[in-house]
Amino acid sequence: MKQRSIRKWVLALAMALCLAPLAPAVAAQNQNSSAQQPTAQQEQNAQKTYYGTIVKLQNGKFALMIDPKTQKGYFLDDQKHAEKYAEKKVLVTGTVDSKTSMLHVITMKPAS
Repeated sequence: MKQRSIRKWVLALAMALCLAPLAPAVAAQNQNSSAQQPTAQQEQNAQKTYYGTIVKLQNGKFALMIDPKTQKGYFLDDQKHAEKYAEKKVLVTGTVDSKTSMLHVITMKPAS
């Protein structure tokens, strides 16, 4: 009987710990969901420089591979320019569309 009550207590504690981080996030999201949209759009339009390798995907298109271990990268909208740097390290300046993982290329040059 004692073992069952300990199991129930441990299960209740584990569930409480799992759900606790969600409560503040949900409350914050509900408070100002409309106020957060401009910051997400600003983030999307923020111009940044990315370092990586141009790789050719199975579908024949080129992408910028930033971290080969985690397979993190971005699809490129400028395929013609990317083809010139296939399998080479590059610096790409542009903006990322976080919904599609598309990097809208402004400049692309070989990394020094």
